[in-house]
Amino acid sequence: MGTHQQPFDRLVIAMDQYAAAKRERVIIQRGTTTYVPDHASHFKFTSYENLISLYNQSRIIVSHAAAGAIIIAMNLKKPLIVVPRSTKYEEVIDDHQYQLAEALHRSGKALALYRLDQKELHKALLTVSQIVLQSSKPDQLVKSLGQVLNKSARCR
Repeated sequence: MGTHQQPFDRLVIAMDQYAAAKRERVIIQRGTTTYVPDHASHFKFTSYENLISLYNQSRIIVSHAAAGAIIIAMNLKKPLIVVPRSTKYEEVIDDHQYQLAEALHRSGKALALYRLDQKELHKALLTVSQIVLQSSKPDQLVKSLGQVLNKSARCR
């Protein structure tokens, strides 16, 4: 969930339910989220170095649609599912994560998940394993993400 100030309980709950149903190890950085998982390993925050270590050990990364998490997952060539935070649930102040998630999805760099129910989450976790992430140089990726975010800012 990154270091975002607003909680993202929907995603933490969905991943905790997935951990219970599939008996697969799930590790969650829950950040400011108020829900405390029962079935997944979790912590509020960690160091950048530890986060990289956890990303390296992961089979799949599931994240909010934030540039930092996306860049790390892509640099490590990890399958990535992005779930945009929504103003509807007071998870963010604007819906810019939807534009970023959609751009990544269209380009084949990540799978965007807009509806958080167990059926859709399970389907996304199966599907994303088949996506081959195209390698991008970090400076190209940062430039592309910057363009998407700037375009989003101009639309507001």
